[in-house]
Amino acid sequence: MHSALGPGFLEKVYENALMIELHKQGLKAQQQRKVNVKYDGSVLRC
Repeated sequence: MHSALGPGFLEKVYENALMIELHKQGLKAQQQRKVNVKYDGSVLRC
């Protein structure tokens, strides 16, 4: 993806492009899932 799109994009852009390519090849994949992380008394949704 990096060679096709070039540098400078957020990770999500490359992830979305990769998903398109995987689906075109007939492969099933899930994008990154959100997880809750506890940090210093707060919950981060990452």
